[in-house]
Amino acid sequence: MVVTHMDLVCAVGYVVENELSDGPGGPNQREMNYLRNFGSDDACNVLNFFRNNNQAIDNDLSSTEREIFYYLEDLDIVESEREETYLPLKDGGSRWRLFYWFLKEEQIDEYCRMSKNKEVGYVDEGEEMIYTEDVLEKLYDKRAAGGL
Repeated sequence: MVVTHMDLVCAVGYVVENELSDGPGGPNQREMNYLRNFGSDDACNVLNFFRNNNQAIDNDLSSTEREIFYYLEDLDIVESEREETYLPLKDGGSRWRLFYWFLKEEQIDEYCRMSKNKEVGYVDEGEEMIYTEDVLEKLYDKRAAGGL
């Protein structure tokens, strides 16, 4: 599956509107403000780090960008992994830790499906959902207005 920027916007919007709580254990006000306003430009910036695959290298991220990835990890949209490697050098070598971020493509797809299932006017054709033109316009208008 290829995740598009609209898929990412849709998934973030669905989680923010349906699964996050404002109470204890939930995101702080700053995170909620950012996530509620997560749009197409934000999604494109995030996806650019994945360079046509589902893996991003943490070293490429600034501290602000890394914070966004942590927000997305809290939403179960990306996950992180670390790898340790030993580099043999003349002076005894050293251990290096490499951190990676992975898109959770299936989870993103599931959030988008759940979001679309809340809309009226679709026909479920197995793996693909077919929308009437007026419903697509409503979805795009809602996303543009920050509702998805």
